[in-house]
Amino acid sequence: MASDFDSTEFVDTEVTEGSGPTAQPAEHAPSQEELDDRSSDVQSKLAELERRRAQLEKERAEVEEARRRRSELAHGHQEMLHHLTRGVGILQEDAITARRDADQMAKSLSALKQALENVTAINQEKWTESNWMAELTVALTAVENARHEWNNARQKWPRLDPDKKSARLQDGSLPAPDLSLTDQSFGQLCRLGFALTWPVAGAVLAVLAVLLFR
Repeated sequence: MASDFDSTEFVDTEVTEGSGPTAQPAEHAPSQEELDDRSSDVQSKLAELERRRAQLEKERAEVEEARRRRSELAHGHQEMLHHLTRGVGILQEDAITARRDADQMAKSLSALKQALENVTAINQEKWTESNWMAELTVALTAVENARHEWNNARQKWPRLDPDKKSARLQDGSLPAPDLSLTDQSFGQLCRLGFALTWPVAGAVLAVLAVLLFR
């Protein structure tokens, strides 16, 4: 019977193994120094993230400013191309017109100067009995030529005759007629009043005729 006894049947193997020299010790709580080190590490990482965020914000602002300036350049480029092209065309046309007008004005000025010299040269006191008929013909011709040049200049340059109401404008059109009542005669005012009131008078007469012949 004694040979059937096993000494290992009542031995707790887990307790035996856990209490042996190979058992792992339990982890201890972090010390104050370790917590301080962890806090410093976290603060350093936060500071680095803040610095990186500030750098990214700066880069974003620079990109947005560059984008705005490029957009402004594109808009200004198209705008100035339009305005400058139009302005050059208009001024070129005006310059051609101005040169043409200047050439015509120079011709008119030369003709008026020559006519002035011819008219100024007329001196009747120097006429003699033998040549006054010829001198008279020459003088009349000079005056007539001067009148012709003057009329041509007045037609080309309205400034020479600004008080003439029938003078054409620079574009060739006639100015608007003067409708001031103060410049009209009594007969013209009567005709104007009749023209304005005859439709009303006709309607009144028609109504009276209908009433009388009913």
